[in-house]
Amino acid sequence: MRKKLKNSIAMKQAKTALIAAVLVGFVFSFSQLLHDLAQQHEGTQKNIEHILGSMRDPATKAAYNLSTDLSSKVLNGLFENPQISEGYLYAILGSGQNELLAQKTREKQNENLTGLAEWIFDVQKLYELPLILDDKRTVTGLIQVRLDATYLTQTFLDRAVFVLTAGFARNLILALALIIVFYHTLTKPIAQIAERISKIDIEHPERGLLQTPKSHEQDELGTLTKGINKALKLLGSNLEHRRLAEEQKEESMLMFETLAKISSDIFWKTDKNFQIELISSDQQSIKLESKLRLNGKNLAKLFLDRSTPELTTIIRDIVENPRDFRDIQIKFSEFEKPIILSFFGSAKYDSHGRFEGYLGSAADITASYLQNMAFEETQDKLRQSQKMEAVGQLTGGIAHDFNNLLAVIIGNLEILGEELTDSPHLKKMVESAIKSGEKGAVLTQQLLAFSRKQALHPEVVNLNELITNLSGMLKRTLGGDIEVVTHLDENGCEAFIDSTQFENAIINLCINARDAMPGGGTLTITAENFEINTPQNGVGGMMQPGGYARVSVADTGTGMDKLTLQKSMEPFFTTKDVGKGSGMGLAMVFGFVAQSLGNIQIESDIGEGTCVTLYLPRPTTIDSSSDRRKTENSQFVPGKIANIN
Repeated sequence: MRKKLKNSIAMKQAKTALIAAVLVGFVFSFSQLLHDLAQQHEGTQKNIEHILGSMRDPATKAAYNLSTDLSSKVLNGLFENPQISEGYLYAILGSGQNELLAQKTREKQNENLTGLAEWIFDVQKLYELPLILDDKRTVTGLIQVRLDATYLTQTFLDRAVFVLTAGFARNLILALALIIVFYHTLTKPIAQIAERISKIDIEHPERGLLQTPKSHEQDELGTLTKGINKALKLLGSNLEHRRLAEEQKEESMLMFETLAKISSDIFWKTDKNFQIELISSDQQSIKLESKLRLNGKNLAKLFLDRSTPELTTIIRDIVENPRDFRDIQIKFSEFEKPIILSFFGSAKYDSHGRFEGYLGSAADITASYLQNMAFEETQDKLRQSQKMEAVGQLTGGIAHDFNNLLAVIIGNLEILGEELTDSPHLKKMVESAIKSGEKGAVLTQQLLAFSRKQALHPEVVNLNELITNLSGMLKRTLGGDIEVVTHLDENGCEAFIDSTQFENAIINLCINARDAMPGGGTLTITAENFEINTPQNGVGGMMQPGGYARVSVADTGTGMDKLTLQKSMEPFFTTKDVGKGSGMGLAMVFGFVAQSLGNIQIESDIGEGTCVTLYLPRPTTIDSSSDRRKTENSQFVPGKIANIN
């Protein structure tokens, strides 16, 4: 009984109530003591004034007659009050001097309380009363007293002890009463309910419904009992449903294993630690297992090692909170051809809700995955081609009109300059304006080159000879930190192109390569013959089967990421600092290759350098006259920038 009571809700509630009562009682007691102290100060003041007033007449007579005996008797009368520790009676002479007639002191009643007395009372204060004759209205003497602060302190402490003791006794009685009340009204009924609950059959909880304690039908305990009974009924119903579900689960597992034997998908299961165990026994599953070695691996680790950052978060959540999942695509790239499996899994739980593992399947979606990737790549290239076509048409129209405007401006500036021979400073300003206009004209030529509207003069060009001549100039101008290497076709390499524009294209590519190798490196220029057997899409239209010259410029520089690579041939796009590049270099090369009915290919990776390859038609591939008409009259219809097969 004592042990039950010690750990009961009643005891806990009583402790809480006792603590609250003690805190509240302490606050009220402390407030009461502060009030009593203030009252004591005020009462002491009034009491002393009354005592001094009662001794006024004999004290006045003693002072007037200068009687020391009478003065001593007056002080003895005052000292009958135990509060007074010092007393003085003075006579005031005609000269205004005070003459001490009598004095009396008393030892402090409790020296141990001196420090506390000095803190709560004014121990130095003197209470005094002037002695005045009624008929003459003159002051004949003065009586002074000082109180014993330790006596006042002792009185206050006695009061405080009484107040605190009474409060503690009150709280103790209240706590005992609360314990008894709480035990009979709360702890005992709850203990009875708990004892009945402990005897319930866990297999059939609906058979152990509780009875509501007497006199508690309408209160919280009655409500609790009704709620528990309702829960027991619901639990019994759920257990019955779970038993049926377990039977269905066994049937489903048998069906699952049967399907695994005849399906082309890989069927698998795991334990609670995600270790994989294969169920499939068909030839396709055996073939994939011989490559992937899934059996015995950890499913969670398998997913996490091959997942994307976005998928990693989902997989971690599935591992921490097992649940069903669908179409988690995992790519196995460690083979010559990648294998992509789509995993589906269903979480298994026992009758107590504990996770047991997964049942699932994995389908080989490699073929459809690669088809989707190829389709998306084609769509990206189509969008890029459409964008380049729109930009080319826009820049071509603007450049043509702007070139005409610059021609008029430069012409008028030259005429104006000839008329300003007498004004050298004005002529100098005109010359500066002409130079700026000429720079604008160069820019319009670059835009026309990109938009395939510049006038080309194609001819049969010996690329080996042209590149050899350029390499000497490049070695001198690119700097000693960059090694220029050339690989030329031994059988000769010719193309039907504009030689000047080709030189400009190679120089632009070499300048870009130099800027990509600030610490030096190797620049490799290659020229070789190349054949295509079927029509191919090129940046300038359809490339007919036949012979082409393949010219590549490769560097060992910083390389480009995928986004930069996609934008690299757009006009005015540059990764260089402001003032160090116009962004028209690759755009001009693009326009030249497109207008020459060739193709351009760029390959680059961060830290791996860049290789730009030009495919240019050889004289045997296109007729010179028809090609010249095409380059002068054809519209800008770029094809995809793609690998040449």
